[in-house]
Amino acid sequence: MRISDNTIVRNYMTTLSGSSAQRAKDSLTASTGRAYQTVSEDPVAAVKAMKIRRTLSRIDDYRGNIEEFEAVANERESAATQLNDIFTEISTLVQQGKSGTYSESDRESIATALRSYQETIFDIGNSSYSGKYVFGGTDEYTIPFSLDASGNLLYKGVSVDAGTFASETRSMDISEGTTVNTAYSGVSLLGWGTDGAGLPNNIYSLLGEIATAMENNDLTNMDAYAAKLGELQESVTVQHAEIGAQCKFIEFFSDRLTATKTNLTDRQTGLEGVDSAEAIMYYNLASSAYDATLAMGAKLIPQTLLDYLP
Repeated sequence: MRISDNTIVRNYMTTLSGSSAQRAKDSLTASTGRAYQTVSEDPVAAVKAMKIRRTLSRIDDYRGNIEEFEAVANERESAATQLNDIFTEISTLVQQGKSGTYSESDRESIATALRSYQETIFDIGNSSYSGKYVFGGTDEYTIPFSLDASGNLLYKGVSVDAGTFASETRSMDISEGTTVNTAYSGVSLLGWGTDGAGLPNNIYSLLGEIATAMENNDLTNMDAYAAKLGELQESVTVQHAEIGAQCKFIEFFSDRLTATKTNLTDRQTGLEGVDSAEAIMYYNLASSAYDATLAMGAKLIPQTLLDYLP
């Protein structure tokens, strides 16, 4: 049975159209690196990939929170380390000053050094990072410590010796269902109130009293002052350890989120992506098939018809 020219042309055009469409699809796949361009092409993979995208978006938000807080926490730890070191130097000076071998002028020199350490401690309490005061508690944008007209230390406008301070909390999400308290009160580090003997629990205030005693060559309470210094140093050491532990905790979560993001990204690539070398190979094969189809048409169909082909 003889096949008509119309049938040959119709079958050829169908083949050519399919070959052209396949080449266009493979070209798009190779250029975009995506296994599919619309959800309808692979609904199951598309839905899974969409869920992963939402999870990755949340992870990026968590990582942004962590990176911001990690910098603040590291600055906080650095300040606590400096304060801890200062205690050692202060204790040495006080032990020297209470010694009977030191003269009045020697104690005046020690008092000057203690006043200088007071200023350093004041600056530590007002440590900041990128405009945020790391010991500002819930209000990180207002300087926490100041001095009144008499030179007494204030925390948020309240005397650290006479005031009462509650714990401060500000929660931040760092992962699904996990939050961390980013607020840290400056009086938690430097201390507040007085003990049963009337000695300041705040290192700044205590240094002021010791310096005054040294300036007056008064050694009456020096043993009590030295003991109080040791007590406050232990408190700062504990605070320092807690700050360090929080830094490690944040670092752990940062590493954990990084690993999770890497795994999810790999899964997303497996659902949506293609191997670039393989995609180019398929495109080249589709182009060769298309060119071969055109060549075949040149032999089967009159040239006048080919003039109208794409």
